[in-house]
Amino acid sequence: MIGSKGDRATGDLIREVAGDLQLLVRKELELARTELVEGVTAKVKGAGLAAGAFLLVFPALLFLFVALALWLPRILPVSVAGGFLIVSLLMFLFAGLVIGIGIKIFRSGRPGVASTVESVKEDVRWARGHLRS
Repeated sequence: MIGSKGDRATGDLIREVAGDLQLLVRKELELARTELVEGVTAKVKGAGLAAGAFLLVFPALLFLFVALALWLPRILPVSVAGGFLIVSLLMFLFAGLVIGIGIKIFRSGRPGVASTVESVKEDVRWARGHLRS
């Protein structure tokens, strides 16, 4: 029944698909922004908690290291200065290891927008396929 009132013109259908596609892309971008904000927020909270924990633990670690440096001459044939030197070197090695691990984790932990980006690409492929046919 071509020409009946229930039929819709091809132009109208294309405009409707284009409008739906525009809405879909807008919603996908909104979702990507939300995921990005959530990812960054989680990183900032984690960094804040780590910094707070460091500030609480720092004095206790200082006392522990001083006690270890004073205890080493009792079990090893080193002077008190040698004990402090050994503890200092161990602290530098441990700090370097922790810094390396932290950098590796920071670089690998990107906010999760990959699924949204892939979803937008899938939507564009779908729309192109339907607009061509």
